[in-house]
Amino acid sequence: MIRRHPGRVLGVLAVLDLLLLALFYPGRHDGDGAWYYLSAIGWIGFMIGVLATVVLAAYAGVLALGGRSRAS
Repeated sequence: MIRRHPGRVLGVLAVLDLLLLALFYPGRHDGDGAWYYLSAIGWIGFMIGVLATVVLAAYAGVLALGGRSRAS
């Protein structure tokens, strides 16, 4: 899917990252309870999502550069 539609994949992943960040925000100052755990899941998911976005963006860039050099 990333080879055919890199912009779409990266866009969906960026929106998912923002949703996870929004999940983190309400419980950021809690020390226990449900908001604490939802906040922790949101933060960890956000960090993993940002890492995945960076890796997939680099991969899409390599694919774009590789496609241009072969076509020339």
